[in-house]
This record gives sequence, C-alpha cells and structure tokens, in this order.
Amino acid sequence: MKRKYMRLQNPFLLKGKRNYKRMAMQSTYNYNALHDNADNQKVHELIAHTDQVYQIYHAQYDIWNSAQGDSTGGTKNFIDLFVEAPEKIKHWQHKIIDVFSENSPEFVTIFSKGRNDIYKGTQEQQLSKLQALAIHVKKYPGLVAIHEEINAYNEELSVAYKNKGISQDGKNKSSDALDIAYDAMGELLFSNMLALTIIFIKNTDVVEHYFDFSLLRNPKKQSEEDNAYILAIPANSKKTADISFSTDDTLLLVNNGTKSISFYAAATADAATPTTLSEIAAGEELEVTAASLGAPANKFLIFVNTDLTEVGEVEILLI
Repeated sequence: MKRKYMRLQNPFLLKGKRNYKRMAMQSTYNYNALHDNADNQKVHELIAHTDQVYQIYHAQYDIWNSAQGDSTGGTKNFIDLFVEAPEKIKHWQHKIIDVFSENSPEFVTIFSKGRNDIYKGTQEQQLSKLQALAIHVKKYPGLVAIHEEINAYNEELSVAYKNKGISQDGKNKSSDALDIAYDAMGELLFSNMLALTIIFIKNTDVVEHYFDFSLLRNPKKQSEEDNAYILAIPANSKKTADISFSTDDTLLLVNNGTKSISFYAAATADAATPTTLSEIAAGEELEVTAASLGAPANKFLIFVNTDLTEVGEVEILLI
C-alpha cells in the first residue's frame, strides 16, 4: 500500500467534502491578512491572483446563498399550502354529503377509493388526485360551488409547485458553479500556504497569521475506518443517532442534505419532540458541546426532518 504523506495533502479540500461557509470564512481570513501585509513585496505579489479567485468565489457564494433562500421560501410556500389538503378534502366531503348520501352512486364515483387515498403517495400523485377530484365534482350541477373551491385550490397549488421547481433548479445551477469556484479557492489557499512557507522559511510560525487554523479541524475517529458518523433521516420523520458521547465532548454537526434539519437531545429515544428545536441549515454546520445538550442525562441525539419528500443527511464528528 502506498503511504500517504499528510503534509502533501491539501487541507482546504479534504475528502471532497465541501463546506461553503467555512471556505468563505477561511478565504476572507487569508485575503485580509495578505492585504494587511501588502508592504512585504513578496506577499504583495500573491495578492493579484488571490483577489481574482477570491472575488469569483464570493460572488458565486452570494448567488448560492440567494438561491438557497429562494428555494427554501419556494418550498415553504408550497408545503404551507399543501398541508391544508387533508382538512380541505374533509370539508369538501361534508359538503358533498349534503347533496349526495355516502351510499349514493355519485358519492362513490367521486371518492371511489375513499377520502384518505387522495393524500397518499408522492406530491405529484396527490396533485393528480386532487385534479381528478375536481373533474369528478364538475360533472354534477349541484356541486358547482364545491368545484370552484377545489379548482381554485388546485390552481394555487399548481403555481406554488411550479415556483418551487424553478427555485430548486436555480439552487442546483448555483451549486454547480459554486463547486467549481470552491475547488479553485481551495487550491489557491493551499498554493498561498506553500508560497508563504517559502517566503518565511526562516520563521514559518508567521504563516499562522495568514490562516484560521481553527477551521482546519481534525476530527477524532469514531472507528478505525471512519472519522464520522453519517445519519440518514427519512422524509417527514425523526431519527435517533446511534452514537455515544461524554460530558466533555464537543460535536460538529454537518447538514449534508438540501433541506434544513432540526435536532434535540433527550434522556430517552422515545421522548416527546420539544416545541423548540435547534436547526442546521442545508449545507451548514453547527458545533455543540455535550454539556449544552444536557449530557449525561440527555444521552440520545435525535434529528427531525420536516420535509415531506427528501431524505436528510447529517454528519456527526467528535472534535
């Protein structure tokens, strides 16, 4: 097996894991330090190339942040409207019963598989069933008002769903562009680190003033093979992390998914979900101490995914 020389590995681009916020912080730290020491001619020579890569990365990072907000807002608008469906369908059913009894052929035709079947399946399937409901109701003159209600709700849902898709596409495109800028920024930072080491070869401690080394974490290994615990949280559910931690531990929680994930600590795995939860935005990370989680009494770390369709993923590291 070929030996890996850790000192030759780029510490800003480890394992292909991209943390946009951390790269923004690290690049800003280096950018400011270079400009603060521009009176050194050799340091000054690093600034021109650094400025270009820095400006491109932060421009893409700003675009991505904006797209994240649009995507989150678009999804929330749709979900807020979509969750009203069960109550609306129940309301419409009662109105239909006022016209046709539950045993009538008309009622059975409208709700051939029962009311609950309409809000089962994927979002696309449920939207299709709601549209079919409107079509069935439209056949009966006595249900004109109900048809108008259903149709108006379907139109709102359709617009919200389309906007959600548009904002999601925008986020995906911005992520692709940011990934390219991220890798370029990481390579540039490593190049600057090596160049600064040569510049200050007789006093390499000076290089520490150009980087925030606290951002270059070295997580403790959970096992001989892995240095992180990965937890997948199914859509619209909560899941307990199968990890243990002591009161002196500090944990880094990284949201690798595309939607926000919430979490809380509890004394038992089946404890009721509290009303107030801590949140980790998509693509972001949060450092927490075990003490702040209430350890050792609270020994279970539980994550909540409120998105109705997407599986969430959280990476948990001891630092």
